[in-house]
Amino acid sequence: MKKTTITLITFFTFIAFFLAAADDRERREQRDQAEQRRGGDRDDRREVDWDSIKNRIEAGVKSGRITRDQADRLYDGLRRRMGGEAASRDRESSQKRPGDIVDVAAGNKSFRTLVAAVKAAGLVDTLKGKGPFTVFAPTDEAFSKLPKGTLESLLKPENKKKLVSILTYHVVPGKVLAKDVRTGRVKTANGSSLDVRVSRGGVTVNKAKVVATDVMASNGVIHVIDTVIIPPSRDSQASDRRKEWEERIRRWREMRERSRDRESSQKRPGDIVDVAAGNKSFRTLVAAVKAAGLVDTLKGKGPFTVFAPTDEAFSKLPKGTLESLLKPENKKKLVSILTYHVVPGKVLAKDVRTGRVKTANGSSLDVRVSRGGVTVNKAKVVATDVMASNGVIHVIDTVIIPPSRDSQASDRRKEWEERIRRWREMRER
Repeated sequence: MKKTTITLITFFTFIAFFLAAADDRERREQRDQAEQRRGGDRDDRREVDWDSIKNRIEAGVKSGRITRDQADRLYDGLRRRMGGEAASRDRESSQKRPGDIVDVAAGNKSFRTLVAAVKAAGLVDTLKGKGPFTVFAPTDEAFSKLPKGTLESLLKPENKKKLVSILTYHVVPGKVLAKDVRTGRVKTANGSSLDVRVSRGGVTVNKAKVVATDVMASNGVIHVIDTVIIPPSRDSQASDRRKEWEERIRRWREMRERSRDRESSQKRPGDIVDVAAGNKSFRTLVAAVKAAGLVDTLKGKGPFTVFAPTDEAFSKLPKGTLESLLKPENKKKLVSILTYHVVPGKVLAKDVRTGRVKTANGSSLDVRVSRGGVTVNKAKVVATDVMASNGVIHVIDTVIIPPSRDSQASDRRKEWEERIRRWREMRER
């Protein structure tokens, strides 16, 4: 009996231990599941892009879709949902993001006078606005350079308008970083312009030197200068505007002249030699001009009128004549023939008249104008008014050989007889 009792007690003890272990295992599983759910919630919270949500809310406020109160309520709800993480990110974001122009200046000990002046001028709200602004900010040391009593006078309420004018003369609309600064005139919030100069020695604004650049703010940028810039008077502004327009007009005229010069150079033909060299019909003439040493003469100022024989005209010469003329020992004769084709001055086709015309050779050409065209001695003019920069070319179909000395004397005698005859006729009339 006693043995049976012991066996039963052992059995029931084992059952109780087994049930307790099973219950303990079930509680651990439930606890683990709860931990996993909580861990999942934390992961979900981490996946939420707080910065993106904040940007969307701020965009909604700016566009007017929601009010600031509604935005604040959304932020409170997000903070409750995300716990300490939102607050932490909020703090990090506020630490990284710079303040506005006024806040940045107020946080710098070198701008105490400037901040006081901005407050006295009532420009705090303006410079805390959306902007963006580029501010050339004078340091306290820069303000100390002003004549004695000037700053104290400007800070008085009755001089507020003048103070506003001076301060806004240091503000340029837009955000202009140091890398974007160029030499030129820049319009300020004052309405007047600043004279910005960029050189190897640095940047100056009017006569103030830029001593530090790119002090960033949420609504613009600050460049530090060593001198307070005083805006010009009305007369000075008018003078500056006049100078600015005169400078613009001067540059415009220079550009126009350059443009005209380019157009002119594109349209302007070459000189007599260049024009002839560019025409396949004058190869023999160009070779003869070079052999005679007349290139520099016919490239000269001139003007010249050239009766230019074509290659075909030269081919009409007796066999061997051209080859003989091109020899160095016959250079004098070649010069005489070529200069007999040149008339000093620029005579266009419309100005040609019947008569005798003196050439660069010294002898005269007999020019005849008729319905059938124009002849020069016995050569026919086949093309006219081939323009050059130093004269004009008329094309002829025959090489003109200058007269001999006896022939020249005879021609001069005939010319004088003709003049005397005309004079007598005029006297009789």
